[in-house]
Amino acid sequence: MTQSDPEEGDSFGLSVVMEGNRAIISAPHEDSAGNNNGAFYHFEWNGSSWLETSKIIDPTPPGNNGNLGLAAELEGDIAYITTRSNKYNPACYNTGNIYIFEYSGSAWSQTGVIVPDGCANNMEQAYALSKEGDEFIFGSGGDDSTLTDAGSFKYYKLGGNVAWTSIASGEANDGTYTWTTPTSGSANYSLRVSASDLAGNSAYDISDNTFQIDVPVPEIELTLPNSETTWAAGETKEITWNAADSVSGVAGIEIDYSTGTLVIEELNKYHPNALKASDLFGYSVSIDGNYALVGASGDDDEFLDAGAVYYLKWDGTKWYEIDKLYADDAEE
Repeated sequence: MTQSDPEEGDSFGLSVVMEGNRAIISAPHEDSAGNNNGAFYHFEWNGSSWLETSKIIDPTPPGNNGNLGLAAELEGDIAYITTRSNKYNPACYNTGNIYIFEYSGSAWSQTGVIVPDGCANNMEQAYALSKEGDEFIFGSGGDDSTLTDAGSFKYYKLGGNVAWTSIASGEANDGTYTWTTPTSGSANYSLRVSASDLAGNSAYDISDNTFQIDVPVPEIELTLPNSETTWAAGETKEITWNAADSVSGVAGIEIDYSTGTLVIEELNKYHPNALKASDLFGYSVSIDGNYALVGASGDDDEFLDAGAVYYLKWDGTKWYEIDKLYADDAEE
């Protein structure tokens, strides 16, 4: 597979994940949204070949070097994509977040973000991600909390999916609704409009990009037209849509909004006691039930930078080391 718009230095294929007939392939140094802000590509298998169906960039890029797509996980219509962007934790440079994208059947939209608790510059948490069920590991190969670049990982549990708050339900299908925006500010609002027919079928569409609602409302006179990507809290705005059902007609419209908030619990932060500087523990991770493999590509036990892999088990309260693996033919 190749991307439709290759350019020098895109790093297409640095991260890949597949589920069924769908594949997500990243290009974290792609420049469409700014220098090295990255992108990921959605491919579908049609029975004989892989076809690129869409390209997704950060809807609100951070400037440069966001590197969307350093690692990815895919579960049905939900994609978890890491980024080095610190726009959600501006005090921490090169720390990393997880963006959550949802596929509506025709397009991907960002519906949430996971911002790890606590941070320090250059933790590089965006480089490794593994998820199973409601639990996942976010590797931090550059974590300096013990020694420089010794590394660590954080173990999280999701308390639920993106929370949607109802705006209206049972609305007539006239394509418009007047909404008074919430008084709580966020840079990550999304809107979802769902339509159902008399036969009980339903479909929805999510706003292509997240938008911002700020509080308090500043006193300012607008002298030039602006886009509607930023709405003021408590302001009355019109939401429009088009919906149709060729068989039984649209029976009702529901409208919701989300701030992209996830209920998330950090269960554990782990690093082996014997780590040394530059071990880079956490630059690759894989979780399967209560077991995990965590790479330490800079480990020097065998030879300089020969690397090692830790085999770990979760006992319900903490991780502990079962084994440490080395290549039989390890060399410097």
